[in-house]
Amino acid sequence: MMLQIFLITIVLLLTQAVSFLEQENVSKMVNIDELLEIYKNHFILVRSLTFTLLQDSEHQTELSQVALKLIKKIHTLKMVQEKFLPKGSATLPFHFSPPGNLSIHSGLKPPKEKDFVKIKSLSSDSSEGYVVIAWNVQVLLQFLYESFHVVVPEARATYLLLFVSPDCATFETYLNGVLKLFWVKHHVSNAIGHSLYPCGGTTIYTFHPFVKTMDGTWGLTQGYTKDEIFSDFTLMTNSFSDFQQIPLRVALFQRKPTATTAVPKLLNLNPIYQNWSLSDGFSGLDGCLLRELSRFLNFEAVVDHIEGTYGRGFPNGTFTDTLGQLVNHKVHYSANGWFLTDYQTNEIEFTTPYSSDQVCAVAPKAPRVPPWKSLIYCFDLFSWICIFFVCGLCVFFWYILNVNKRTSVIFWEMYSVLFGIPVRMVLLPNQYFFVASCLVFNIIIMGVIQGSFFTDFTTVVYYRDINTLEELDESGLSIATSTWYLDYDSSELMKSLKKKQVEKTDESFGMAAHRRNVAVLYRKQDAEYLVNVKYLGVEGSPFLHIVNECLHSFLIVNVLQKGSPFLKTFNNVIAKLVEGGLPQKWYNDGLEAGSREKLLEKNIEEFKRIGYLDDVQLAFHVLALGYLVSALAFLHERFRMKNIKI
Repeated sequence: MMLQIFLITIVLLLTQAVSFLEQENVSKMVNIDELLEIYKNHFILVRSLTFTLLQDSEHQTELSQVALKLIKKIHTLKMVQEKFLPKGSATLPFHFSPPGNLSIHSGLKPPKEKDFVKIKSLSSDSSEGYVVIAWNVQVLLQFLYESFHVVVPEARATYLLLFVSPDCATFETYLNGVLKLFWVKHHVSNAIGHSLYPCGGTTIYTFHPFVKTMDGTWGLTQGYTKDEIFSDFTLMTNSFSDFQQIPLRVALFQRKPTATTAVPKLLNLNPIYQNWSLSDGFSGLDGCLLRELSRFLNFEAVVDHIEGTYGRGFPNGTFTDTLGQLVNHKVHYSANGWFLTDYQTNEIEFTTPYSSDQVCAVAPKAPRVPPWKSLIYCFDLFSWICIFFVCGLCVFFWYILNVNKRTSVIFWEMYSVLFGIPVRMVLLPNQYFFVASCLVFNIIIMGVIQGSFFTDFTTVVYYRDINTLEELDESGLSIATSTWYLDYDSSELMKSLKKKQVEKTDESFGMAAHRRNVAVLYRKQDAEYLVNVKYLGVEGSPFLHIVNECLHSFLIVNVLQKGSPFLKTFNNVIAKLVEGGLPQKWYNDGLEAGSREKLLEKNIEEFKRIGYLDDVQLAFHVLALGYLVSALAFLHERFRMKNIKI
């Protein structure tokens, strides 16, 4: 009994002693009131603040006391969460070797941009803030190893790292490694940290990723005193308006006309299209956008020339080509234009849209109308029926008005009026208005017919193209595509079109252009290049036609890794370029230059070709028709009218 009382007494004394030591440790901490202004400026964009206590098994009381003290001082919407290490995880399961690029008071220049709020807004688009309180840096590293989402739930949020341990021996070295780990692995740029014990004075540490060190690596942890920060709050920020030539890995593959290393010759004459070094030789819309981002933000684009294309995801969680590079964090940014749609992964993010595109069917161009038949196509069938019907009515009314004349004379007079042939007519007063209206009809109709003659002599006339999805379905053409874009459309038309679906291959466009037995679903921007540049006939006429009614419309964006710190500033630059209309101009210039270059090559070939009678056969057909009518009239006069006495 005495032994039990003794043990209980010892436990109570130890508990009181520990409590006394904890209170004494807390009392030796820095005065938080002196740092509140720094905290408030650091969280200036934050609307919701979360306190995360990384508890180990030994120092729960100290962390709770610090959290309560801070909560009373900071008047922001707060949430407190405690996270505990699993049992048996008190020590790191790996050897952590912190980097040595730590600098204190090195004279690093503050950002050139002096607008503190603007600097903060370019590096963050989140209204969330997190105060992470841990006993020491090793505990924080342990949580990062066990479950980093507990410490870093949002990459572009704002973080304050506070450490309670009075051990100052290795604090700076390990904090340097943690801040760099926050940037390199978790893409956090808005993070500051310090010890709550005055280890040689109150020093606030932050990591500057856009500083190149003496050993050629990027990133430097800088420590500032509170007086230095009070004099210039931009010291604890990272300016995302100047990347200081930091290398960014960019995925980019050739895709005409928006991303190509074969710059059209006509563009080389324009001064704004002469320097492609910033985009690694890529021109077109995607190349121009990458070049302007690199120039405006001052970073080095290290382009990975992807052999494939956009890539796709598989049920086992793997991804190919560019999508795989982004998901596996091998590149920072994809400069090709992507559709804003679901790619079956949450590991990517999209920039603001800078263009739009459609998925359309590319069908064979309708055949050329034979020259001898082209005159008929100056009106459609209904118009021809109406014209002949009006002519018949005119003859009928003229017959009623001239019942005393012979039928042949009546027909000839009205025929002459309608077709503009000079004829002598003695008109009665009641016939003036009718003949005048017939003359007006003659002027209009004959003018259109003569204009059609001129058009046929100067242009190429085609039969009607396929311009609707219904006409595409009725044509019976197979539809080549690698992806079906309207799987969720259950209409009968879509079901019928999908029955005609075949796998798209590299020869699909050639089959559509020359064999004329297939249509291809393709992006409209790419299809315009193929139609206007690649698949052209000897005379410059296209072999393909883009169906006017498209299947789907998409916004065009670029893609970055999830949580990329560059998203906000990239969006800012892209929005300015879109506001100036530059992306559309770059696309139009590239397409027009490529088309003109191809047509010039065709014209050179055409210049060497001699002329043929086929080029003017319609004129000879009309001449032959005139001779035939003249011959028939002569034979009629010679044999049928020779006995008529005048």
